[in-house]
Amino acid sequence: MRVLVADDDPLAVEVLTRTLVPAQHEVICAQDGGEALAILQQPDAPSLAILDWMMPVLDGPDVCRLIRSESPNTHRYLILVTRRDAREDIVAGLAAGADDYLVKPFHQGELLARVSVGVRMLALQDGLAARVAELEVTLSRVKQLSGLLPICAYCKSIRTDDNYWLAVEEYISTHSNTQFSHGVCPPCFQRIANELDEYDAKDFVRSGPASARAPLRLLLADDNVINRQVGAALLAQLGYTADVVANGAEVLSALEVGAYDAVLLDVQMPVMDGYEAARRIRKAWSGSREKARPRLIAMTSNERPADQERCFEAGMDDFLAKPLDIEILRAKLELCAPRTSL
Repeated sequence: MRVLVADDDPLAVEVLTRTLVPAQHEVICAQDGGEALAILQQPDAPSLAILDWMMPVLDGPDVCRLIRSESPNTHRYLILVTRRDAREDIVAGLAAGADDYLVKPFHQGELLARVSVGVRMLALQDGLAARVAELEVTLSRVKQLSGLLPICAYCKSIRTDDNYWLAVEEYISTHSNTQFSHGVCPPCFQRIANELDEYDAKDFVRSGPASARAPLRLLLADDNVINRQVGAALLAQLGYTADVVANGAEVLSALEVGAYDAVLLDVQMPVMDGYEAARRIRKAWSGSREKARPRLIAMTSNERPADQERCFEAGMDDFLAKPLDIEILRAKLELCAPRTSL
């Protein structure tokens, strides 16, 4: 710990220095109050100072008052040293801004003990300041939702202040730091399964199953188990089969050992998200391999133009909004051409 010792008596300075240095303190000396104040005003000033009460230019209490008034938020531990031992003197010294008060003559052990208290207090103050700064940063990033929200009673979209309607998760994501990971709850999964069972074959028999018109080999990537099951069921209802994986890294591994005509990529996945997977696939299938590259279809619940643009910038060829609609899914797949033979 760097310690400022301010005293106009060279002998007193020598005694204090000989006491502090063996205790692993670095001593900076000042011969009067003016010099002590100048040192304490520097950016790299010592955090702990031992000030004699009676000094030329400025006395110890004056130095305390000036430091406290000029830098009220700066941590300085100030110890006044004096022969004055009257109660009113002690009160006056502490009222001037001193943290401690030591009466001469003092025992070396008492001096070191009081300095140790100062070091401990400074460490606590620094720790508290760091936590406060961390809390302020955290609070600055927090957005709060409050007030009356106009919400559609049917689709649950929320009207914004500029009269746009947003999906509830998109609205919350925009107005807070919350991110959503979409899944399907058991009741909705059962409802979807029932709807798939009731899906009338005549809706696509008129021109044959989609898979008969375009026999595609598909890869479905989603980190949510229920989403994978729903996606695979929708594809099966259209007459397709698909391999399923849980993240972008598994997509790349699957493409190394097998050929696919299209990859349906959830954009938010652990290990490697859909964006990064698309970028790597584009790079690997560049040049002469471009014609054999699988068609990349992004899957996300974020339908804003900016979200779609981000998908295309990453290298996606098409875009599917969640929850998946079977007719839109079929239309997207009909745009795919078999590439595994290329």
